Amino acid sequence: MRPAALIVLLGAVVLMGPGCAGTPKAPPKDSQAIFRSFDLNQDGRISRNEFISQIWDRKLGEKIFTELDANQDGYLSPAEAAAKPALMQEASKMAKPPELQ
Repeated sequence: MRPAALIVLLGAVVLMGPGCAGTPKAPPKDSQAIFRSFDLNQDGRISRNEFISQIWDRKLGEKIFTELDANQDGYLSPAEAAAKPALMQEASKMAKPPELQ
C-alpha cells in the first residue's frame, strides 16, 4: 500500500472514532433521555410492559418498575422517573440493545 493511501485510511478511521458502526452505544446519562429510551411508543409515559420488555432480567425489571411506579397505576410518568434518577440510570444499564428488543 502506498504511504499516501495509508495516511488517508488512518485519518478516516480516526475521524470515525466512537461513532463508528459496531461500536457499542453508551446508555443515555440524563434522566429525560433515559425516560425517552424506555418510552417505546413515545406517548409520554412508560407502561409496565414497555419497561420490562427492555430489561434483560424480567424479574429484576418487575422489581425496579414496582419501585419506580409511586402511584401504582401501571405507568411511569416523567415525574416518577425523575424522582429516582439513580434507579432509572441503573435500569438503562440493564436494558437490551434496541436490535434485541
